[in-house]
Amino acid sequence: MTNYFPFWKGEEYLESEINYLSETFEKVIIIPVMINKNMKQTRAVSSNVSILNVSTDHSLKGKIQMLIYNWNGSIKNEIKKMPISFSKKLFEYYFQIRSLATWKIVKDEFEKEINLPINTSIYIYSYWFYLTSMVGIELKKHLVDKDYEVKKIISRAHGYDVNENANFLNYLPSREYLLSNMDFVYPVSTFGENMLKMRVPNLKEKVAVRKLGVKSISNKFFQHENKKIYLVSCSTIRPLKNIEKIIDTLSLCEKRGIDYKWIHLGSGKMSYEKKIHKYAKKKLTEGKYEFYGYVKNKDVMNVYKDKEVSLFINVSESEGTPVSVMEAFSMSLPVIASDVGGTSDIVKDGYNGILVDFQITPQDLLEKIIDLNNFSKEKYNEMSRNAFLTWQTMLSEEKNYQKFCQELLEGDI
Repeated sequence: MTNYFPFWKGEEYLESEINYLSETFEKVIIIPVMINKNMKQTRAVSSNVSILNVSTDHSLKGKIQMLIYNWNGSIKNEIKKMPISFSKKLFEYYFQIRSLATWKIVKDEFEKEINLPINTSIYIYSYWFYLTSMVGIELKKHLVDKDYEVKKIISRAHGYDVNENANFLNYLPSREYLLSNMDFVYPVSTFGENMLKMRVPNLKEKVAVRKLGVKSISNKFFQHENKKIYLVSCSTIRPLKNIEKIIDTLSLCEKRGIDYKWIHLGSGKMSYEKKIHKYAKKKLTEGKYEFYGYVKNKDVMNVYKDKEVSLFINVSESEGTPVSVMEAFSMSLPVIASDVGGTSDIVKDGYNGILVDFQITPQDLLEKIIDLNNFSKEKYNEMSRNAFLTWQTMLSEEKNYQKFCQELLEGDI
């Protein structure tokens, strides 16, 4: 169960994991629950992987229509009993009705398109601990009612789907219900694990970290240089990624006559992306920076391969375990990253990078960048090597995904 993959963009980390799943299981069915009829498939999959093309409308208009056309008095009455604020009750109702409406569409397509032998052993894997999990639970009920054997239902949990502090209500819906109906939930970070265990302590034995992984195009230490400040950032362009702070920091470089170059990989909603481009044009000198736009996951590493790139930077307000940082490590790039979510699981301050508060000022951020740029060649190389070793020992896709798939199949996960 995915949000969009293999359609549109996002969930790039699944591009690798799906290959290991397809090698482990006889057949894999991907059910993307948030795609619409205008979205095209953008990622290829193996021959034993099929895709249930479910068209749903999760625009604001579509969500409102879901609420209107799927009014459910019994759900409303159950939520009224919950000891939470009125605004949280509204959120619960919205989430449950949206999930129910999505499931109805998935169910119709599933019954039309999927024909499984009755003796099939089924594993349901939700990639997010949110909408996909709710739909996955309904799918399990549906299959069990038809006498299929569902061996296991599990979910990963990343950032927005587990970090209640990042939500405007400091609340995420249906935590206990979701967890109680899963065999296991696997946050990608210690931060996510702790959040879930604190939220639903009576089910904490169902929660354990399983890290994501990335592939290196070199599989060996790659020599970078820190002769000048040459930054790379990689993320969607949206407010919580704090791209403006990077721009403000680099504008201080210009005021102090410090040479630099900056590349950003990633795009966002057109209106906000244009706003960021306009802001950069106002604050920075043309030619000193470049927005690459959306870059396919497999092409990102080639940008990091430039030996003059000296530093990866991520000052996001919220993260799961940032895959962009993993990719930088796989190419031996030291990192400056905000200490949010699961970032500190992989970025060790002074060892393979520098951790900063996400509210750090541009002035203080610039000092951190200058400090790293002023490292001796030996000290910089040591940090670069440690970045690569972190990937090699903790974040290799081959190690992490092979182990995950085997545990899932054998029942030890």
